Amino acid sequence: MKRLLLLMAIYLAVATGAVLRAESIDFLKPASKDDTITIKLPNGTGIILAVKNSDELKSLRSYNLDSLIILLEKYIEQAETIEKADDGVKRKELTMTFYPAKDANDPKAPEQVTLTISGSTVTKTTEKNKIRSAVNVIVDYNSDHASSDSIKIKKREKKSERNNRNESYIDLGVNTFLNQPNTGSNLYDLKPLGSRYISISHLKRGRIGGSTSPLYIRGGIELAFSNFMFERNVYLADSNGVTTVVPEPETGRSFEKSKLTYSTINVPIDFSLQFKDKRGKDSFKLSAGGFAGYRLGGHTKLKYQANGKTFKDKERGSFNLEDFQYGLTGTIGYRNLELFGKYNLNSLFKENRGPNMQALSFGVRI
Repeated sequence: MKRLLLLMAIYLAVATGAVLRAESIDFLKPASKDDTITIKLPNGTGIILAVKNSDELKSLRSYNLDSLIILLEKYIEQAETIEKADDGVKRKELTMTFYPAKDANDPKAPEQVTLTISGSTVTKTTEKNKIRSAVNVIVDYNSDHASSDSIKIKKREKKSERNNRNESYIDLGVNTFLNQPNTGSNLYDLKPLGSRYISISHLKRGRIGGSTSPLYIRGGIELAFSNFMFERNVYLADSNGVTTVVPEPETGRSFEKSKLTYSTINVPIDFSLQFKDKRGKDSFKLSAGGFAGYRLGGHTKLKYQANGKTFKDKERGSFNLEDFQYGLTGTIGYRNLELFGKYNLNSLFKENRGPNMQALSFGVRI
């Protein structure tokens, strides 16, 4: 219980000292090489701060107090373990010195922590070991290091400052045709919900500029699946080496589904702006770039009823689709919501072997 009170006292004392302004404290005027500030709380716990001048006191604001309290708790536990090692032994004083910055190889950690436990008697009959502790903390503060009084925020800030990072995404959306042929009967109209787009991508991003720059360049690999489900009673057919969409004769089949599906492997590259809010969380995002890819495969699928039976005709082939594809990509988002768009610059079909039209995909990025 006393250890908890000690930690709370340290936290309150340091926090109070960190926000005091130099002009409001009379005893900050340099009287010697090092000025000493002693803070005593009603429960008898106290803390001693050794500072050279008012600037050092102000620099306490930039130190992560949560981290200091957790660090002190760990050291106090170590001291208590040693104190309990010899039951029945009365010690006048036990002093332990730790060097967190050196041990953790972290210049932002405290340079030195000295812990003194005095006047402690431990017996086998006591239910709880009672230890009166006086803690003297000497810290080398770096006033240029801006930090927050929250460990979680500090971790997020450190994570966001990484120059390189891996990112994985899943894009879920729909497809549509642009510049489709004017047939007069809208043969190329698509069903929005049936014309689905799905892609899985893994990107490597690198920061452009300093450690706090929001600008990144990203590149990686993407596997994409595109479906184009026709709205009307039509299907894709080859005639004299040319692929077109043709209507089913009135006396023919009535399609429940008629679609074209193909998959591609792509290499996307873009420039991304990723901003953070004051708490270090993702805020506004914006990216623009392009992609180049190769078609892996494709097939058509027809589903219809005939003679009381359901038929599903699936035909694999190239259907004169372009093997090599390239285009533009972009995203915009805020916090956890991000939208994407993808536009094929080249025609979906080979020149003079099919309709000269492009594919557009858009939706939500997860």
